[in-house]
Amino acid sequence: MLRRSRFFATVAAGALMAFTAQASLAADPTIDVVATGHDWTGAYVGVNAGYGFGNQEQYDDSGFDSGNQDIDGFVGGAQIGANYQTDSFVLGIEADLQFANIEGDFESNENWLCGEQDECSTNVDWFGTGRLRLGYAIENFLPFVTVGVAFGSVESEI
Repeated sequence: MLRRSRFFATVAAGALMAFTAQASLAADPTIDVVATGHDWTGAYVGVNAGYGFGNQEQYDDSGFDSGNQDIDGFVGGAQIGANYQTDSFVLGIEADLQFANIEGDFESNENWLCGEQDECSTNVDWFGTGRLRLGYAIENFLPFVTVGVAFGSVESEI
């Protein structure tokens, strides 16, 4: 019981000191408090992980449809970027590189040569993007548009 009383006394003393310190700072006329908005300027780096999935259909020259092939798997990578804010406009650049294990196989009819003894598969090994961004800052909210390029390694085998 004594231990609990000491804890509450310590918390109460700390709260009292916090309130009196704020009161003394507020009374001091030499301290200027400047309210600033959110500034989006700066560089950043990050890592990410997730799960990727999709669907693929293959056609031959005559228009024969192979059927659907579901692909899925792990995705993980890193991104790097920077923003520059002037007034409310934010300009940015970002790039990322993702390593992936997205894959799938399928069986089709014998006309497509993906029956039980034939292997038809798709693998996504890696992909990345590079983007430019233009946004308009509203406090800590940043709606933006982006334009860029994507590239990667996708292999389909029949």
